[in-house]
Amino acid sequence: EKEPDLHGKRVGVIGTGATAVQVIPLVAAVASELTVFQRTPNYVLPARNYPIDAMTRRSIKDNYDALWDMVRENPGGWAFPPADRNFADFSPEERERVCEAAWEVGSMGLMVSTFADLMTNMDANNFVSDFVRRKIRMQVNDPAVAEILCPKSDNPIGVKRVPLGHQYYEAYNRDNVRLVDISSNAIECITPEGVRLADGTTYELDVLILALGYDAFTGALSKIDITSTSGESINDRWSEGAVTYQSVAMNGFPNFFMVGGPQIPIANFVPTLEAIAVYLAETLCIMRDRGIKSVEVKPEAVDRYVQLMHQLTDDTLFREGGRLRSWFHGANKEGKPHAPLLHYGGLPMFLEDLEAEKSSGFPSYVFAGP
Repeated sequence: EKEPDLHGKRVGVIGTGATAVQVIPLVAAVASELTVFQRTPNYVLPARNYPIDAMTRRSIKDNYDALWDMVRENPGGWAFPPADRNFADFSPEERERVCEAAWEVGSMGLMVSTFADLMTNMDANNFVSDFVRRKIRMQVNDPAVAEILCPKSDNPIGVKRVPLGHQYYEAYNRDNVRLVDISSNAIECITPEGVRLADGTTYELDVLILALGYDAFTGALSKIDITSTSGESINDRWSEGAVTYQSVAMNGFPNFFMVGGPQIPIANFVPTLEAIAVYLAETLCIMRDRGIKSVEVKPEAVDRYVQLMHQLTDDTLFREGGRLRSWFHGANKEGKPHAPLLHYGGLPMFLEDLEAEKSSGFPSYVFAGP
């Protein structure tokens, strides 16, 4: 489709999640007016993307093995040294320096290379959350706007997706950008003229962008008519929350594998999906080499894995996800059951589990002959 021309238009954006964080600075640069409707503010970290020159590219390629080792050893699957010290191990001055250094580097460093107990220790999380709120206030000129953009103190950083932005907060310093807080004055309806709030205020618009998020992980699969050997649909199986084994398989659904399915680690998808692809390829090779026609995960393996997902949730601050309407728990979609959609144990733990399954000859699966 042809890219819409937003130059000189009055544009509205509903939402301030990952999609909106990418859209807002770009639209602000061309629209005559940009109105952002925000219900819940997010912690947005600086992406710090930059052009890669030939020397940097050469250095990266010369160190590929070491970089990928670092990625696989980092809980978030990012090319940062993993945090190896807890919050209490640092002095107050050291804590500030660690966070400042991670902020300047950008990307997900603040989340994965500062404090090892960031997502298990509320003191550590409060410190990092406060640090980001201070950064927001430094970047946004209008104090009132800055406060609306600051996540509240009962919203731990990382429990919801942390977007990476480019000039996101700075966009609100433009004269043509206004922020509308709909947390207490909700959108009542969309009209031919624009957006009307509960108190009757109408914002006239030419274009409205809905950046409202997605039915993550289960949404697309639930639209496919796949049934189990007993006639059970995926929707029936997941009626009380997603259940899988290692995010790739379900009992009763032989020869059905998912890549990027629910209960995958909360980590960089590139190394995660690569590991899953290798894992599944080895499963298929066994089937080919042995003339096997069917493979199905055992129900007790699924039960163990789902129990682990709940335990990892309970042991971390991610347990707050339901309260905060995080899509990590399906809580962003009305009517969707609240259950862990992600593995909170970190990428290294997940990779170790995949390797243990492979090296043991896939004991959690039943292989059936011709």
